[in-house]
Amino acid sequence: ILSEEMRDEQCAEMKKVLKSRIRDLKRIFQYYAAAGDGGPATSMDHGEFWKFVKDAKLQKDRKAMPSVRVDLIFQCCNIDYALEGKDRLASDDGELEPFEFVEGLARLCVYRYNKGTPAQRLLKMLEEDVLPNACSVDTDVFRERIAGDRVKDVFAKHKHNMKIIYKVFAADDQEGDAALAGDTMNSTELVSFCREFEMVGPLLSERAVKVLFAYVQQEEEMLDEDEGNDDVGDSEMVFSEFVESQAAIGCQMRPDPYNVVEIRIDHFISQEIIPRALDGSNTCNVNLRFRGKGLKKLPKPEGSTGE
Repeated sequence: ILSEEMRDEQCAEMKKVLKSRIRDLKRIFQYYAAAGDGGPATSMDHGEFWKFVKDAKLQKDRKAMPSVRVDLIFQCCNIDYALEGKDRLASDDGELEPFEFVEGLARLCVYRYNKGTPAQRLLKMLEEDVLPNACSVDTDVFRERIAGDRVKDVFAKHKHNMKIIYKVFAADDQEGDAALAGDTMNSTELVSFCREFEMVGPLLSERAVKVLFAYVQQEEEMLDEDEGNDDVGDSEMVFSEFVESQAAIGCQMRPDPYNVVEIRIDHFISQEIIPRALDGSNTCNVNLRFRGKGLKKLPKPEGSTGE
């Protein structure tokens, strides 16, 4: 049992470990929070927490980490121990908020490994179990496909209009901290964008959009020079990440295997996004948002004839 002084010292050391991996941990939390079929995509339920534990292979040693221990950790993280009696039991809402997920990591590491200080065990669990295995989607494969010159030409062609659309929706959420981040887009604003542009449907669910939001988070060195702001965390999306998300959605909404990636992305943006922003549709009045914003009509393709 640690003394109170040692406990406070270890808590401070664990905070340093967690801060050093904050981008990865935010991405992992967002991924698993949106992994289930029901419930909010901003918190992690029991099934989603178990998916994280299994993906991260935290039960390699079943004696050290039996299933009942995982269940108890989930329950402990949900309980407010500052309360007493019925109020304490009622505080368990069955959903892990981000700070409760962090507490879960701290609890898991002391059972996953039995040597070293709590901070050393946490670092070992993150480096050897969590980061290599959790949220193991190879985003580099897709990024390689859209890194070619032809895809970059498509992005450059539509940059003016897409930048305007991005800025309008980046200022959409005026609640809490989001109101202070009017030049970046959070997951709620991305969902709002997809809903208003009539993308949400059989091919793209709102939950899939939130998972995609977690996928497109880029490392600091991948951001454009004017986007390398220390205040932008993984709860916000910068323009280059928004562009990547549209490439991903375009490929999903246009799943023609006989068309190359750049054509699928170009057709998606030029035939679905820009026209709706300019003119709306039978059911979409999103164009009202963009009146006077400076959107430019796209030139007609060569060989096309006017009406």
